[in-house]
Amino acid sequence: MLAELDQWWQMVETRRAGNGTRNPGLGLDQSIRYLTDRLDADTVTPRLDADTVTPEALGECRRQVAAVDQTIISAKNLPELAHPDAEMLDLLGRYLEARSRVLALA
Repeated sequence: MLAELDQWWQMVETRRAGNGTRNPGLGLDQSIRYLTDRLDADTVTPRLDADTVTPEALGECRRQVAAVDQTIISAKNLPELAHPDAEMLDLLGRYLEARSRVLALA
Protein backbone atom coordinates (compact mmCIF):
# COMPACT_ATOMS: atom_id res chain seq x y z
CA MET A 1 0.00 0.00 0.00
CA LEU A 2 2.83 2.42 0.80
CA ALA A 3 4.40 1.73 -2.60
CA GLU A 4 1.08 2.50 -4.32
CA LEU A 5 0.69 5.70 -2.33
CA ASP A 6 4.27 6.72 -3.17
CA GLN A 7 3.64 6.02 -6.88
CA TRP A 8 0.42 8.05 -6.78
CA TRP A 9 2.18 10.94 -5.04
CA GLN A 10 4.99 10.93 -7.62
CA MET A 11 2.41 11.04 -10.41
CA VAL A 12 0.67 14.01 -8.79
CA GLU A 13 3.98 15.83 -8.32
CA THR A 14 4.89 15.18 -11.96
CA ARG A 15 1.57 16.55 -13.11
CA ARG A 16 2.04 19.65 -11.00
CA ALA A 17 5.40 20.42 -12.57
CA GLY A 18 3.75 22.88 -14.93
CA ASN A 19 2.23 20.59 -17.54
CA GLY A 20 -1.12 22.30 -17.94
CA THR A 21 -2.67 19.55 -20.03
CA ARG A 22 -2.23 17.06 -17.21
CA ASN A 23 -2.79 19.37 -14.27
CA PRO A 24 -6.36 20.66 -14.25
CA GLY A 25 -5.45 23.08 -11.46
CA LEU A 26 -3.28 25.26 -13.69
CA GLY A 27 -5.97 25.77 -16.27
CA LEU A 28 -8.60 26.20 -13.61
CA ASP A 29 -6.72 29.05 -11.96
CA GLN A 30 -6.33 30.80 -15.32
CA SER A 31 -10.01 30.32 -16.11
CA ILE A 32 -11.06 31.75 -12.75
CA ARG A 33 -8.92 34.83 -13.38
CA TYR A 34 -10.32 35.18 -16.90
CA LEU A 35 -13.93 34.96 -15.73
CA THR A 36 -13.56 37.32 -12.79
CA ASP A 37 -11.47 39.81 -14.77
CA ARG A 38 -13.94 39.76 -17.68
CA LEU A 39 -16.99 40.13 -15.46
CA ASP A 40 -15.40 42.80 -13.27
CA ALA A 41 -14.10 44.76 -16.27
CA ASP A 42 -17.59 45.08 -17.69
CA THR A 43 -19.25 45.83 -14.37
CA VAL A 44 -20.10 49.49 -14.12
CA THR A 45 -21.81 49.33 -10.74
CA PRO A 46 -21.23 47.14 -7.68
CA ARG A 47 -24.46 45.28 -8.39
CA LEU A 48 -23.81 42.63 -11.01
CA ASP A 49 -26.72 42.07 -13.35
CA ALA A 50 -27.44 41.62 -17.03
CA ASP A 51 -27.49 45.39 -17.57
CA THR A 52 -23.87 45.84 -16.41
CA VAL A 53 -22.20 43.11 -18.50
CA THR A 54 -22.08 43.37 -22.28
CA PRO A 55 -23.66 40.54 -24.27
CA GLU A 56 -20.26 39.84 -25.86
CA ALA A 57 -18.57 39.47 -22.47
CA LEU A 58 -21.37 37.24 -21.21
CA GLY A 59 -21.08 35.05 -24.29
CA GLU A 60 -17.33 34.71 -23.85
CA CYS A 61 -17.78 33.83 -20.19
CA ARG A 62 -20.45 31.24 -20.97
CA ARG A 63 -18.13 29.61 -23.52
CA GLN A 64 -15.32 29.59 -20.96
CA VAL A 65 -17.59 27.98 -18.35
CA ALA A 66 -18.67 25.30 -20.85
CA ALA A 67 -15.04 24.53 -21.70
CA VAL A 68 -13.97 24.35 -18.05
CA ASP A 69 -16.94 22.16 -17.15
CA GLN A 70 -15.95 19.77 -19.93
CA THR A 71 -12.32 19.77 -18.77
CA ILE A 72 -13.35 18.97 -15.20
CA ILE A 73 -15.60 16.14 -16.37
CA SER A 74 -12.81 14.74 -18.56
CA ALA A 75 -10.27 14.96 -15.74
CA LYS A 76 -12.45 13.56 -12.97
CA ASN A 77 -10.30 10.42 -12.66
CA LEU A 78 -7.01 12.29 -12.35
CA PRO A 79 -5.55 12.22 -8.84
CA GLU A 80 -5.95 15.97 -8.46
CA LEU A 81 -9.73 15.67 -8.79
CA ALA A 82 -10.29 12.15 -7.51
CA HIS A 83 -8.49 12.99 -4.26
CA PRO A 84 -8.27 16.79 -4.16
CA ASP A 85 -5.98 18.52 -1.72
CA ALA A 86 -6.76 21.83 0.00
CA GLU A 87 -5.36 23.84 -2.93
CA MET A 88 -7.55 22.05 -5.47
CA LEU A 89 -10.61 22.35 -3.22
CA ASP A 90 -9.96 26.08 -2.97
CA LEU A 91 -9.67 26.35 -6.77
CA LEU A 92 -12.87 24.39 -7.28
CA GLY A 93 -14.70 26.58 -4.78
CA ARG A 94 -13.46 29.75 -6.48
CA TYR A 95 -14.44 28.34 -9.87
CA LEU A 96 -17.95 27.49 -8.66
CA GLU A 97 -18.31 31.05 -7.39
CA ALA A 98 -17.21 32.53 -10.74
CA ARG A 99 -19.35 30.00 -12.63
CA SER A 100 -22.37 30.96 -10.52
CA ARG A 101 -21.87 34.62 -11.37
CA VAL A 102 -21.91 33.80 -15.09
CA LEU A 103 -24.92 31.48 -14.89
CA ALA A 104 -26.87 34.01 -12.82
CA LEU A 105 -26.60 36.41 -15.74
CA ALA A 106 -27.65 33.90 -18.40
